[in-house]
Amino acid sequence: MRTLALRLQKTITDFMDQRGALWLRVTCSEPEAPIVFKLLLDLERKNRGDVFLLFSAPFVNPEQYAQEIGRLFFAECRALDSALAAHHGPPLEKLPERFQGSPGQQLAVLLRAARELLPEDGDQRLIVAFWPLELAAPQAYEQLLDSLFPLAGDAATDCGAGALPWWLRRVRLIGRAAQDPSVLHHPCAVTPYLQRTESDFSPRALQRCMQEIVDDPRSPKGIRMHTLVMLAALHEAHGDCEAARAKYEQAIAYFQTQPSPMMQTVALIQLGALYKRRQQLSAARDCYEHALASAATGISPIIVAILAKNLGEIAFSQQRYDDAAAAYEAWYRLASKLEDRAGAAQAQAQLALLQRRQGVAATHARPSQPAEAVR
Repeated sequence: MRTLALRLQKTITDFMDQRGALWLRVTCSEPEAPIVFKLLLDLERKNRGDVFLLFSAPFVNPEQYAQEIGRLFFAECRALDSALAAHHGPPLEKLPERFQGSPGQQLAVLLRAARELLPEDGDQRLIVAFWPLELAAPQAYEQLLDSLFPLAGDAATDCGAGALPWWLRRVRLIGRAAQDPSVLHHPCAVTPYLQRTESDFSPRALQRCMQEIVDDPRSPKGIRMHTLVMLAALHEAHGDCEAARAKYEQAIAYFQTQPSPMMQTVALIQLGALYKRRQQLSAARDCYEHALASAATGISPIIVAILAKNLGEIAFSQQRYDDAAAAYEAWYRLASKLEDRAGAAQAQAQLALLQRRQGVAATHARPSQPAEAVR
């Protein structure tokens, strides 16, 4: 996920640094819109030189959207004016009470007013993102953005035909693009002033990215094997258990050669869980017992509690009741020590069920009180 986010962030940064395009449209799904907006906020936080205006207001229709963006822009200007006054700086140029004209014209005037916030000298840029987190009418939204591309009637005398107005040369605009190809109707889709990219954080993209890391011989072996464990879990989630098993085993073979047992234990637990879900209980038990041996060298008590729980459940399923009782008792003691009340209660419930199954005396199977159990 982090690698995918960094790739998209680099695409946005490259767009900001280039000089030819005015617009970047990012295709993304509704659930991914907040993720991309968070990336934009991160870029603003890291970038100390440029001016950012990032608008996440919902889009219902063009009129509502233009009015809301105008309101937010005026609020930003008032806050900036107050900050300048506090530092005895000159006030901003007075703005009209509201922008006039069609929604596209209102946003065009807003952009011109925002551009005037930049000093004439220097390379400081204005980065404006029209990024509604809620998009009720994708086609109307795209048409509104298209109406700004380029801004009609604002050609400068020093610009050739088809060139951007001079004042847009340090402006970068970022907007959403609908996933529905039928929405991409406008001829500006092929203009040199527009770049397009895609935000894809889907499981398939994540799997493809992980596989690239695993296959890259330039990546450190440890990172590749950590990624391999995550890729195995993703294969398992998609029902490809054989691919998951092979990857877990490959990772375990590597981690067995390393001084730290943590990742070996984690991979063994995940492989054991895979076998357990497939009712291959003997193989699952073998994984958990190997993990327990690794855990004995200093792994967190939480890991040991997980192992005790799973070994108890396997022993119970295999009717090895004495082994199940020992594992559940260990789980109970560890959960009590860790102040995991839910875990301790589950362990007690399993011990009570085991007691009924065995038909033995209650005092023989009842766990100790928490204070005594951790001594």
